Amino acid sequence: MGHPGPVRVQIATTQRVVEVGLRTILEAASVPLTVTVATGLEAREPDVVLFDVILMREGDTLDLDLWLKDSGATVIAINRTLRPELGAQARARGVEWSIDLGI
Repeated sequence: MGHPGPVRVQIATTQRVVEVGLRTILEAASVPLTVTVATGLEAREPDVVLFDVILMREGDTLDLDLWLKDSGATVIAINRTLRPELGAQARARGVEWSIDLGI
């Protein structure tokens, strides 16, 4: 039995260019998606969170920790080439997968 509806994808970022880029990639997907953008937990839990590690640049991991511990979503870190330590920190905290922003 398949997923009961569109895959709910949350883009967690504060950077509009990242949001637009990821949204453009997702719009080309061959599966139905519902895409939202926010940094914190939403009332309707997504299936997947694309978490921009730049949100942790000041050492704040609260948003990531909320997604990892207080939701059932699969969290995928969006790594930054110039800040590889943020991607490593996200993986150490428990993200399921990570991909490079250059995707």
